Amino acid sequence: MRGGAPANLDELLESRSRWPRILVLAISLGCSVGLGITALIHLIPPRPYGIADDFRVFYAAATMLARGRSPYSAGALRAAEQVVWHYGHLQANLDLYAYLPVTATVLEPLTKVPFWVAYTLYTLVGLGVASLVVSLVARDLGWRHDRILVAAVMSSWVGLLGALSGNVDFVLLASIGGGMLLSWRGQPLAAGLVLGVIWVKPDVAWPAAVFLALALWPQRGLVLRFAAGFASTSTVCLLVGVGRMGEWWAAVVEFGHTIAGGQYDLAGLPSLAAAAPRSWGLSPGLLQPSTLAVLALGLLAMLGLAVWMLTSPDWSRVTVVGRVTWAVALGMGVWLVVTPYAHTNYDLLLV
Repeated sequence: MRGGAPANLDELLESRSRWPRILVLAISLGCSVGLGITALIHLIPPRPYGIADDFRVFYAAATMLARGRSPYSAGALRAAEQVVWHYGHLQANLDLYAYLPVTATVLEPLTKVPFWVAYTLYTLVGLGVASLVVSLVARDLGWRHDRILVAAVMSSWVGLLGALSGNVDFVLLASIGGGMLLSWRGQPLAAGLVLGVIWVKPDVAWPAAVFLALALWPQRGLVLRFAAGFASTSTVCLLVGVGRMGEWWAAVVEFGHTIAGGQYDLAGLPSLAAAAPRSWGLSPGLLQPSTLAVLALGLLAMLGLAVWMLTSPDWSRVTVVGRVTWAVALGMGVWLVVTPYAHTNYDLLLV
């Protein structure tokens, strides 16, 4: 055709769909930027549920470990947090350190610099590693414009929430994405080593390890090498601060009892049910009947999914990339729906 017009139907359709795609992308990025600006307005100055509030706990816990003190002593930890950055009022369930010792131990070097410098370095490193992993995964999955995808993911609302609070979202995203990438590239040992990093927050990310192993079945050699890598990193993570494991468990129990007492941004079904009319009498506490019932149903669903993966001839015909992607996504998706402690920002792990 003359005048540079499309020569065939495919080119015509591609030409006509370009502007709608650009418009949708511009609107999406505009919304993300708008949400980010709105968030910053409400998160600054720093305060509970504000900027760096989670990292404030990590930094204080790491400081205490560096001084040979226990980060699981609630009173001492809160005093250390106030020294790091003073809050006008405290909120009990936000000022407990219920993570494994390895998280604070890894962050000890950052306690050598001021709090806000440490927060900036921590966030930039996490952002860089997660962006690299998302880009590599996107390329393997056939994305032509992986940089646009990375920008959209990192500027999304769920991405910003974790980044601004200083949580471990980027670390988990890089660990899960890196494990998936290495597994379908035929490096299961390295995949297990990388995925073992989820011990920084295993209560959220454990399904990724289970379902990635299931995705490699029935190739037992791949599964065994993946398990060996995962076990190696897990051993290191658990041995770090092994003498404080009892204190950690006591902190987890205490933290579990505070969940029902005022964290409004929990996104799992137990919390949604607890927000129903008072006549329902439900609570998102860890040991509440409604929470246990939802957890039981979710675990049954995950078990059914696992059995189907192991026995279905249709599943076995899917490519290894497809199996790994769908297995991890479905396993994580079900768990984030039913777990009693899932913040909205953890949805970043489903990207």
